[in-house]
Amino acid sequence: MRRAPVTSLAMRAAFAAAAVTPLVPLAAHADPGWYVGVEGGVSWQHAQEFNVYNYNVPLSDVPDGTRIGRAQLHPGWLGGLSFGYAFSNGLRSELELSYRRNEFKSLYRDDLGLLSSAGNTKDVDGNENLATAMANVWYDLLPNKRYHPYLGGGIGVARMAINDARWDNTELRDRYDTALAWQFGGGIAYDISPHWTASADYRYIKLSGGSSFDLLENQPDTHVEAGYQAQSAMLTLRYSFGAPTPPPVPPAPEPEPQVVPVVAPPPPPPPPKCEQPQPGQALSLDGCKVGDKLVLNGVNFDFDKARLTLNAKTLLDQVAAELKRHADIEVEVDGHTDSKGSDAYNMKLSEQRAKAVKAYLVDQGIDASRMTTRGYGETMPIADNGTDEGREKNRRVELKITAGGAGSGGDGGTSADAGGDPVAPPLTLSDGPRPPLAPADPLAEPATH
Repeated sequence: MRRAPVTSLAMRAAFAAAAVTPLVPLAAHADPGWYVGVEGGVSWQHAQEFNVYNYNVPLSDVPDGTRIGRAQLHPGWLGGLSFGYAFSNGLRSELELSYRRNEFKSLYRDDLGLLSSAGNTKDVDGNENLATAMANVWYDLLPNKRYHPYLGGGIGVARMAINDARWDNTELRDRYDTALAWQFGGGIAYDISPHWTASADYRYIKLSGGSSFDLLENQPDTHVEAGYQAQSAMLTLRYSFGAPTPPPVPPAPEPEPQVVPVVAPPPPPPPPKCEQPQPGQALSLDGCKVGDKLVLNGVNFDFDKARLTLNAKTLLDQVAAELKRHADIEVEVDGHTDSKGSDAYNMKLSEQRAKAVKAYLVDQGIDASRMTTRGYGETMPIADNGTDEGREKNRRVELKITAGGAGSGGDGGTSADAGGDPVAPPLTLSDGPRPPLAPADPLAEPATH
């Protein structure tokens, strides 16, 4: 079969639809949901061929399926209704009912003795129509745009009829037949509003197989089969029942910033001070740094000796415990005397007493390398040697921090008993007045130390 060309009329119809839609005010796209549509346009039916079966004419041997004629038809019209559902993803399922009608234009007959003279093209009357019920599926390519092209197709049932067909003095009977039909097509749609959509559409439709007609008078056993192909250009107007999509919920307002007063963190506690212990208070090296001095109140010696008293050993046990707790601290043990006696004697006695303190601390587990000793004799008094009370204060043993402690790496500290804070008077060595040393002692002095 030969396909009839699409005429300029169809093109004009399609372009007319495209030209009209831009004049419509801009609106939102159609919403998902049920819709109905009405359609109309122009139909071009391909040339119609007729093939004969069971043709029994005396002296004629015509095989089944022999063509007996070929008809040309005028461009016709079509109209229809559609009912469908549009999904949000662009798919549309649809039931379409349509009707096409074309008038016969001419007939070319084949020389089989059935029609008039062979090979002539005759002007004919009558029409051919097609009523269809199609189940279609369409896909909108841009469903969220006002303009959206679409493609798709469908399958269904067609009723083809030939009515009032005649030429010259020959008239065919009106007959119809039902056959399976399929179609495909596409177009471009424009959403006029959330409910109304207009589109310009193209369709190609064809019957599967052919339709059978007993058109010939006086030939009850003879039937004619004819196929059907047509192209259409049409305009469609659809109404959607879907509720308009509500506008997006505006975002919740940002909460007002809460002014939270900034509470300054409490100042760190001050570092502990290196404090001279009060009478009866345990010695502590917390806060002591290089250069600080602590008078070991109560560390006494037997008269004119470098031997520690029992009370002195008890106090030195506390000193050993603190040195163990502050393992980084190194000290110098300094011995002092009052001004009684010669300078040389007092210097030696002070050195011996400093060494006695160190030796006891070593016995208590303190590493000897952490301690040095030094005797100052009477050279560094802290009170008046002219009074008993002053001499008692000058007879003392001191610890001086030489490394480690809170002031490690610093530039020295202050003496705990010579700084700004008042300190308790150091405990005396409790030597009291004493007689001159024995003559065998070359350092013997008649004075008290």
